[in-house]
Amino acid sequence: VTGSIFIIIGLTLQLLYLTFGCSTNSKSWTSPSLLMLLSASAVVLIVFVIHEEKTTARPIIPIELIKGSFTFIVLSIGVLVGFASYAYLFTLPLFFQIVLGDSTAKAGLRLTIPSLFTPVGSLIMGICMSKYGCLRLLLYVGIFLMFLGNFLFLFIEQSTPSWLISLYLVPANLGQGITFPTTLFTFIFAFSKSHQATATSVSYTHLTL
Repeated sequence: VTGSIFIIIGLTLQLLYLTFGCSTNSKSWTSPSLLMLLSASAVVLIVFVIHEEKTTARPIIPIELIKGSFTFIVLSIGVLVGFASYAYLFTLPLFFQIVLGDSTAKAGLRLTIPSLFTPVGSLIMGICMSKYGCLRLLLYVGIFLMFLGNFLFLFIEQSTPSWLISLYLVPANLGQGITFPTTLFTFIFAFSKSHQATATSVSYTHLTL
């Protein structure tokens, strides 16, 4: 219970810092009141980690699950992929509206068809994983497709046909559908069945942190 209280308070303070920082001008990120929220969040989360190491009860996030080079690499990949994915999705509508002159509705409509390929990527990943067990290869393919999609984004101009814009956006969405579940299962399968449920929550929690 104590660990749950610590992580809820820590993440709530972190979200308040991000919410208030985004809701006003950029200078507010360094205002004393927001820095106090961020500092308090860091302190509470550090206390949470110390508590998880010393508690005699079953910890929410067992520290042994996040120690070692393998877990560090897999979790780091998840964070970096998340940054790339959300930055891409945040930038696209703004680009369509500012550079191409689209309305809000049209900018959203441009994302409709490419977004259908995200579950297609997950389906491909699931079939390949169950039949061939090639998680490492799937991870490489997913990251490559995300990189290709972000690279093709650079070639979108006002004169680019709508069908070609949609085609340019497909690889990134397909790559996201492959990469996200691949990183999750790569992390989960590194542990015994008794720890896999906890490993799943750890994998999702580290993205929030």
